[in-house]
Amino acid sequence: NARPGEKIRISGGGRCNFTNTGIAAECYLGANPRFALSALKRFTQWDFLARIEAAGIAWHLRTRGQLFCDGPATQVVAMLCEGLAAAGGALWTGTTFAAVTKTDEGFAVETSRGVATAARVVVATGGKSIPKMGATDAGHRLAAAFGLPVVPPVPRSQHIASGSQGTWIGCAEFSAAHWASPTPGSLSPSTQTKCRTRGTLCATLRAKSLSSRW
Repeated sequence: NARPGEKIRISGGGRCNFTNTGIAAECYLGANPRFALSALKRFTQWDFLARIEAAGIAWHLRTRGQLFCDGPATQVVAMLCEGLAAAGGALWTGTTFAAVTKTDEGFAVETSRGVATAARVVVATGGKSIPKMGATDAGHRLAAAFGLPVVPPVPRSQHIASGSQGTWIGCAEFSAAHWASPTPGSLSPSTQTKCRTRGTLCATLRAKSLSSRW
């Protein structure tokens, strides 16, 4: 992207829901559940909140432990960029990478600006959630190239499909103990369901009726 933190900028309706008071290792799914445990022990939501407050960014608490900025999300982007600069880091925007190879000294990253070398490489490319914001599957492809097992990604919400007699059917993937609803607009907040097991929630919509089935 030409600018840093585009996904941060649009998150939370432009107010950036930057963390949650209820974050815990058991909230994450994965083949290695201890990964989230070790990561969260090193840097918790309270650590990030301390950075927010040290930067003078006002915030407020919403439902289910969600913390939002009082002002624009660009404050968080600026805070992170300033922290990177203070640590001696360089930010390359509008730059793509072609490949990452292992070397005797560490790694070589081929980019549109040339080759960069480092002892370690952190893959923080994100997923394919918002392609318009520059999101790609580059991280998945890079992991696969190094022989790491990659679980095929599944969209959180699938497109609704038209059935017979004016019936519309929507399906959504959901995770344990997470709130989920079918495609945006198909269920109002009052009809959201707290899911307790992993699976698929299907809802049948008609002009003036709404019924859900498991």
